[in-house]
Amino acid sequence: MNQWRTISISFLFLSLSMCLFFSCREMEQITQTEPEVFSVKHHNLIGRTMANQLKKMPEKFNILDSAIYRDAYIYVDRLASTLRLTSVVRHRDDFNWKVTILHDDDIQSAFTLPGGHIYIYTGLLRFLIAEHELMAVLANEIAYADKELSVLALKEEYGGIFLGDIILGQEVEELPEVVEKFPYLEFSEDKVFEADEYAIALICPFQYDINGLKDVLHRANLRHIEWVVSKKGENLEDRLTHIEEYSSGCGEGGVTNTEQYQKKIYNFLP
Repeated sequence: MNQWRTISISFLFLSLSMCLFFSCREMEQITQTEPEVFSVKHHNLIGRTMANQLKKMPEKFNILDSAIYRDAYIYVDRLASTLRLTSVVRHRDDFNWKVTILHDDDIQSAFTLPGGHIYIYTGLLRFLIAEHELMAVLANEIAYADKELSVLALKEEYGGIFLGDIILGQEVEELPEVVEKFPYLEFSEDKVFEADEYAIALICPFQYDINGLKDVLHRANLRHIEWVVSKKGENLEDRLTHIEEYSSGCGEGGVTNTEQYQKKIYNFLP
């Protein structure tokens, strides 16, 4: 009898051990989810998490006060809204689109987090010389969210588990470092070309001069500004040729709004 009792207890202990083992394995899988496909909800959650972290880093990202510089925000956001509300933008109603101006005249760049969080530095706004150039930059940045290029670049650079932890609401220790480096994240040539094609298709129906993106890149290449360094592809000349070929037949209106742009930037920015 004692022998059977010993066997029963041993079997019970083994069963409990197996349950605990598989429960731990199941929990490990849950806490290390690596999503294959990112839903709209995922994009918005990842972008919102990174945007909230960015707000906590004023020493790295000095956000221009939207109340004091309201006119600057209205102007830039109006142009961005004009673009994103077109039929070209697939996620125009899905993402939490927002434009934030970063106050740093020494940085001439822009970047976009997943979910439509667009950031543009005052340094880039001052570098641009006309409204059609700003429209080209904004159209290009919209592409990185709408074509899901930003989230794919994050996955390639940091792995799907990193993004999975954000989706699951886990604490991500490396999040501040990732956010700090994100504006300088490099994109492959095929992704850069994809964003350029998208930007051209977005601007083409408007009366703006279609050469805005090409004009910016020509000048930016001489200055080696940050916006071009991360998104220039392998060869800038190949990129410029591709843009010229893809944009043929667009922008017949030739509108630049140069004087208007320079006056607004001069009056609206600090």
